[in-house]
Amino acid sequence: MSNVCPIELLDVEQLTPRLSEMRLRSAALGRETRVRVLAPSAASAGRLPVLVLLHGGGLDSDHSNWTELGSAEALTEGLDLLVVMPDGGKGGWYSDWLRPDSAEGTQRWEQYHISELLPFVRSHFGSRTDRAGTAVAGLSMGGFGAVHYAARHPDLFGFTASFSGAVDIRHPGIGRVVRVSPEIMGGRRGDIFGDHLADEVVGRAANPVDLAANLATVEVELRTGNGEQGGLYGDGSEGDTQELGVSQATANLHRRLDDLGIVHVYDDYGPGAHTWPYWNEALAASLHRIVGVARERQPMPTIVQHLAYEPRFSVWGHDVTLERDELAPVVLTLRPDGCTLNGELACRGRISTPTGEVLEVEVGG
Repeated sequence: MSNVCPIELLDVEQLTPRLSEMRLRSAALGRETRVRVLAPSAASAGRLPVLVLLHGGGLDSDHSNWTELGSAEALTEGLDLLVVMPDGGKGGWYSDWLRPDSAEGTQRWEQYHISELLPFVRSHFGSRTDRAGTAVAGLSMGGFGAVHYAARHPDLFGFTASFSGAVDIRHPGIGRVVRVSPEIMGGRRGDIFGDHLADEVVGRAANPVDLAANLATVEVELRTGNGEQGGLYGDGSEGDTQELGVSQATANLHRRLDDLGIVHVYDDYGPGAHTWPYWNEALAASLHRIVGVARERQPMPTIVQHLAYEPRFSVWGHDVTLERDELAPVVLTLRPDGCTLNGELACRGRISTPTGEVLEVEVGG
């Protein structure tokens, strides 16, 4: 991620005693955007942990959904937790688009959320800055965003949860939705991750299933219905094909995590639709561990392996620069006695460590 100008706070509106809406100007997006924040009703001792709560996709989707359509305010009452609900675009997919310039403006959502918004929240509210004190969760497209962010930045997030999440963008049905999503934001088909065949590696670099190994240090909860009739809160007369698709994607991620031996929660609650009553229940079920993880705190693991595709990335305090432009998988391994880079594409690279040491490395070959 490149360095950007600090985010600018333009206005704050107090909507309820606990809920405020901020109007911000983002350098990454090049325009104004909004975020809602839920704070505890009573003063808390010490710094608050943060839950970044992401909305889904569609024409009616934005930063207000979790409080206008969902029950985030009621569900978090009494918790010492700062809930941050940013806009992610109606079809932004919580990503920096391959072709980021659209009629609506620049689409660099990951850069905005990770490099601008999270540091702003920590500074403005004096919140926790450690990974145990930072969780990310979301529904549908936001479920993808939550696990996508945790897998790409496991040094920032100690907990992630997906509710009916589109957590496998290589799933055929979800892939089709992703390809057309830019059209509702002034873009063209394929602007986010490119062509699903010619640009396959672009999708892999963002896909939670492909990046699942990076979740070994993160507490993961996956909750979904299966779209069949008979759910507790109702469903369509012929079931819900949208929920069926995300349930298949969630099952794909669940199996991948199992294959890797990564312990996680997989709650396939059976019949249920792609609707708010189920997402409210899912959030209520995950809040216990969100607060619990924050109380337990998490030191940096002794040994860490991180998979990335970009020629430049930063994680666990290490900045990696590879002398190539192509996207290709590389694994950064961190141990008490040093670090290594391994990948199939031969190139030279540099690793800048937290102590300021710069290591010259050879990858592949």
